[in-house]
Amino acid sequence: MLHNTNSELTDEQQMILDSAHRFIEQSCQYERRREAVQAGVTLDRTMWKDIADLGWFGLGLKEDVGGFGGSLTDVALISEAVGKGQMLEPYLLCGFFPGRLLSRIGTTEANQLLAGIITGETIVAVAHSEPDARGDVANLAVVARETEAGWRIDGRKSLVVGGDIADLIVVSARLSGGGAGLFALPRATPGLTVEGTRLIDWTSGTDLVFDGAAAQLLTTERNQPSALDAAKVETIVMLCAELVGAMEGAIDTTAAYIRERRQFGASLSTFQALQHRMSDMAIELVIARSAVLRALTFVDAEDLSERAAQVSACKALVTRIAKWTTAQGIQLHGGYGLTEEYRVGQYYKRALVIDALFGRQETHLRIFKNYLITKARQTGGTSDERNAIGETIGRT
Repeated sequence: MLHNTNSELTDEQQMILDSAHRFIEQSCQYERRREAVQAGVTLDRTMWKDIADLGWFGLGLKEDVGGFGGSLTDVALISEAVGKGQMLEPYLLCGFFPGRLLSRIGTTEANQLLAGIITGETIVAVAHSEPDARGDVANLAVVARETEAGWRIDGRKSLVVGGDIADLIVVSARLSGGGAGLFALPRATPGLTVEGTRLIDWTSGTDLVFDGAAAQLLTTERNQPSALDAAKVETIVMLCAELVGAMEGAIDTTAAYIRERRQFGASLSTFQALQHRMSDMAIELVIARSAVLRALTFVDAEDLSERAAQVSACKALVTRIAKWTTAQGIQLHGGYGLTEEYRVGQYYKRALVIDALFGRQETHLRIFKNYLITKARQTGGTSDERNAIGETIGRT
């Protein structure tokens, strides 16, 4: 549960968490999930509408844009439940992320698109990642050019989660005349090719190839410079909350397994070495949860460099911990942990995919290291102190 002894859940937050767990337990049974994947189903539209009816897509958004209010902590609770229940539907990347982005743009056109997300009528994928960008949303090779017939997009976006199922694509592009902008276009637009694939965690990931595809301009960097970056930061923290749920799920699944399995006439759970391993996993879970709670306090920070650095620190730490913890779950399952019949392996695979989204662990460590070195320089830190920072983080 995403709280600590100094930050207990309110009654309303407890209700949100209980409702999310109950819905996912009823709708996302593991066997049903496996069968859907084997049948080639990447999204259950009925379930997507059910999620909207629960108010998940409007949670955390202001009422003046059609949202239901609430905080990002509320959304993090749902994200945790999504991670533990291994929900296949891309709630965060095709619901929360575009919703936060469009709400920050705030134009009439953006608010109209946002209304479709909140009601579950429109599924939106955000195409922001490029093959050589290393998670930097400002590193753009995709180009938008203005013609007499309107805007046209050229280039390639990579690892667009939900790009093959979305009704609408929101894409970031460099303007041919300078600057950058955000554009919207239907997935069926001529000139847009979707190259879909199934990722190792069973979610869908696509490359989108734009060849003169017509698009609607939503905003430019000059009008709304921080919309994409702010939405990215918030989504990273929510993905880390999802990993907290995945870790908790892996620990619970593994604990149940070693209680049931017997060796040498005794339950595996009675072996001290395995008890110590489970204790280490539980400790790492507490550390990851604390990192998410801390990052939530920085998402609205006025110092943008500090916000980016603290969220990068969270992602680097939580992804490392999640990969280790879920891998331990596989080890404690023995060879069975690698088979699809046992869900523990899917927790590990999800951790690998989230590590690849918005920049890998190494990228975020570098961002945090550079921030600390810059701060040390500004506050009069010596070169030895700055080198020590780099060496310490390099060992993380």
